[in-house]
Amino acid sequence: MFTTTFTNSNFSKLKKFDPGKNIPNTECELYIKNTKDKGKILIKKFFIREGDYLGKKLKNLNTLMYYKNSLESVKELILPSSLVIVGGEIVGYSMEFIDKNINLLNYLRSLNNSLEDKVKYLKCIGSILEEINNIKGFPYDFSLGDLHEGNFIIDKNGLLKVVDVDSSYISNNEPFPAKYLSINPLLKDLSYKYVTNDKGDIIPNRNTDIYCYIMIILNTLANQDMCKLNINDFFRYINYLEDIGINKDFLFSIERIYQSGDNKNPLEYLNSLDIKKAYQANKLVYKQRTGFIL
Repeated sequence: MFTTTFTNSNFSKLKKFDPGKNIPNTECELYIKNTKDKGKILIKKFFIREGDYLGKKLKNLNTLMYYKNSLESVKELILPSSLVIVGGEIVGYSMEFIDKNINLLNYLRSLNNSLEDKVKYLKCIGSILEEINNIKGFPYDFSLGDLHEGNFIIDKNGLLKVVDVDSSYISNNEPFPAKYLSINPLLKDLSYKYVTNDKGDIIPNRNTDIYCYIMIILNTLANQDMCKLNINDFFRYINYLEDIGINKDFLFSIERIYQSGDNKNPLEYLNSLDIKKAYQANKLVYKQRTGFIL
């Protein structure tokens, strides 16, 4: 097990890192440390450092570090490098620091970025999910679990990276709360597809990752948080997308998130998305044409 150790005094001298505007940060504080051999590293210090929460985190972190060579085949994953100990207490972990990054949530919300460029990064997420599904040498089921826009960053070279993998789902551990799996009550009614544990938490898997991915796509097209829509409003919007000429196979992959059978990664359909038609998916155009509000 790799560890990085600090005295309380030395740790107090580290510079805090602000993840950026609009980025929720409910479970940790972030710090930057300059090193001689690795340059800057980022340290994630958990707010909760006891009980089941810390136990689950440490189990995930140890597994991720032990099988790091296998997981590094997915180059977009920012993997943990070491546990961080401060004053004899495990407080979190370290990872590579991505300098001059842009959080994907802010990028997708910005009116200064074209829909074409936004879709380019949506495609990257689909590719990452395919890569994760084909990891070799990792003995457990692995999914991102808490998959949402805020857990991706764009580096200075324009490449998409996945952060907060400590909250990913590994099948030898219990799941962590996941944004898009926690706030959509409709999923609990589909227990045959989105399985829950005895605590009522949805257990992440490939289907839930694709569900979250589709929510990110819809959020971007509509410029609206779509995961809270009731089932009637959701399918009314999907019917509208069909009316404006969006690829039917793409729409079928979206509809499947609320139907029986495995979800399908819509990446291949994004590659053929007509951007001119996709601009009409915006909530303002939708309201103007249908009279309905998302």
